[in-house]
Amino acid sequence: MKKYFFIVITILLLFKTSVFALEIETESENILLYNLKDEKVIYQKNSDENTKIASLTKIVTVLVALENIEDINEKIVLTEEVFEGLIEADASVAGFKVGEIVTYEDLLYGTLLPSGADASIALAINLFGNERKFVQEMNNLMIKLNIKNTYFTNTSGLDEDGQKATLNDLLTIFLYAFKNDKFMEIFNSSSYTTYNGRLDLKSTLSYYERVYSLDTKIIKGSKTGFTNLAGLCLLSYADFDNMELVLITTNAPVNEQHFPYNVTDALNIYNYYFNNYSYFTLLNNNQVLTSVQTKYSKEKEVNLIYKGFDFKYFLPKDYDKNEIEFEIDIHDNLTFNTRAEKSVASLVVKYQDDKIFTGDLYLENKINFSVIRFVIYYKYIFIGLVIILIIYFKQKKLTFS
Repeated sequence: MKKYFFIVITILLLFKTSVFALEIETESENILLYNLKDEKVIYQKNSDENTKIASLTKIVTVLVALENIEDINEKIVLTEEVFEGLIEADASVAGFKVGEIVTYEDLLYGTLLPSGADASIALAINLFGNERKFVQEMNNLMIKLNIKNTYFTNTSGLDEDGQKATLNDLLTIFLYAFKNDKFMEIFNSSSYTTYNGRLDLKSTLSYYERVYSLDTKIIKGSKTGFTNLAGLCLLSYADFDNMELVLITTNAPVNEQHFPYNVTDALNIYNYYFNNYSYFTLLNNNQVLTSVQTKYSKEKEVNLIYKGFDFKYFLPKDYDKNEIEFEIDIHDNLTFNTRAEKSVASLVVKYQDDKIFTGDLYLENKINFSVIRFVIYYKYIFIGLVIILIIYFKQKKLTFS
């Protein structure tokens, strides 16, 4: 398979305090909600704290595997080494067996959908010889992405000393993964049948949906996780009515009934924002924003317009329009020499004192030169020149006389 190499763009607004409130109760201790369309964090709680992430680790496992698999349909035989210690560690498994012939694609789906540690270890052994070397590649990917607060010690996310992560780092990882078409194909799947037809792999989200009668159709893709130290975790993606959100949560509590608070938190958060927020058009192409006076032109005033894409912004449905501010800074006095394609003013749009957009303003129409206004503008100079000329010629006439 072709290797994937992407440049990860720094998220400039990642650590900015969100202006969007979350007015519902949540169980998860660590939360990060990101607007994919605007490339902006819109809610966070303890997102920069060190946290265990359990099987969310397998997102990185699959990414590293995808970047090193040459043929996704290549068949391999699962050895006993793959399954050593899994029962003792109480690790979740996809259900593969010793001696079974599988494809790399089977293992990729087995790692993400049912969160199989058997599948993740099989990827590590067959691609790099052992899990230790594969984990080294996982940490090399963190270096490539300029991630400094996340470090892995195994491929499955089982609790171990030294393993650490933050939700901010996980977001950077997911944005990198989001550009990988095969990863997103797997991530967004709810089921998959292995090539030999023996296993029908189901996503853990579909399990929660079935067992707890949850309506999860709003979630397009997900990866769940659980360990005693990480609590219940979830990284998910949802879209609705032109809105695309990514949510990462960890440290939701675990009770005796194993109720999926990570999933209900996600559903409640998504529904809250989808029901209470929307995109509003704050600027239209060719919209007149102000008018200014001109000098020595036929037009006493000229309109300044915004030129560019329609600017839409994610806002509460009951937002106060008075909290939207337009700050305009005109560069120079406008004359008939001003070219229509030249920016004549800068524009800053603010919401609740936060800068949300910057742009340029241009002349709506060409400014036409007016001799009359030119004369009127400089009338005192002309009058002075006329007086000087009259005096000059009078004196010259007297001299010749």
